[in-house]
Amino acid sequence: MSELETAKFLLNYMETKILPVLEKAIEIMPIDKMDFKPNDKLNSITWLAYHALNGPYIYLKGVENTILTQSIFDSFKLDWKGIKDPKVLLD
Repeated sequence: MSELETAKFLLNYMETKILPVLEKAIEIMPIDKMDFKPNDKLNSITWLAYHALNGPYIYLKGVENTILTQSIFDSFKLDWKGIKDPKVLLD
């Protein structure tokens, strides 16, 4: 399997098996739990969800352009700290 085929396989797996479960969990997440952190050294649920949802799209752009540049990466940046509603994460 080539690197491109492997990337497509892994991204498809993430899109069809992992992200739907994460999206469902985000849909039912109470607003007052979005800033929950298991401890001070770990990030919040919002941080985790934001990065898990946006990661595949960033990598796909890198594959599409044969390289992931800083400008492509920067185009995905949102203010995840300002997200206070689970529906905004899904948008």
